[in-house]
Amino acid sequence: PVCEGGVIQLSSPFLSTASYNWTGPGFNSTLREPQILNATTANAGTYTVSITVDGCVSSGGSVSQVIKSTPAAPVISNSSPVCIGATFSLNTPIVIGASYTWTGPNGFNSTEQQPSFNNAQLVNAGNYSLSISVDGCSSSASTTTVVVNSPPAQVDVTSTGPVCVSEQLQLTAQELPAASYMW
Repeated sequence: PVCEGGVIQLSSPFLSTASYNWTGPGFNSTLREPQILNATTANAGTYTVSITVDGCVSSGGSVSQVIKSTPAAPVISNSSPVCIGATFSLNTPIVIGASYTWTGPNGFNSTEQQPSFNNAQLVNAGNYSLSISVDGCSSSASTTTVVVNSPPAQVDVTSTGPVCVSEQLQLTAQELPAASYMW
């Protein structure tokens, strides 16, 4: 069998002075070993070759060609953005009979359907790709981007203290771009 998009390689033994005539589903060739590139399900069926030597034609030899479907590129996502030290996961729906091949930053590889990362670090940020394989045929890869954020630096805090009872105490935190504050 050949996966969709694969190469069908037909072959017949070499005979000197022979000419070859291949026929098949929408196919003709006079090569001894013809190839059909980028196979589709329309290429499935029986291929027959006849050989002519000194004007005599052989009876045809035939071979049946099966074309297996290639799975669609998987739908993937992730649970980021997360901060350093948090947990994130890579996600994809279950595909019956599939094996999973994840790759990513820092030499990451996994065959789990939904790998999870504890204690995320900046080296875990980046693009993760997944391809699936069903019945020996691999999908094209899909990519998702994981974001791991660093916590802000320690904030400088000042106050107007010490103050006496009934006086107002003013607390001030260093202003950081895009920051929210919880006192």
